[in-house]
Amino acid sequence: MNRHVRYAVARFLGVDLATATDEQVRRVDFYTTLVEAHTVRMLLRFEDFRPSCG
Repeated sequence: MNRHVRYAVARFLGVDLATATDEQVRRVDFYTTLVEAHTVRMLLRFEDFRPSCG
């Protein structure tokens, strides 16, 4: 999990990770995973970012 993305998501959600509850941390981690997965999906749409098969 990219810490920069995690802090950006936390900031967007209004969560201070230094004082966050376990539930808030779980929510930040969940949305961070979604953001990272969406980024990978977007990159794979472009030929240059697709892995070569051979």
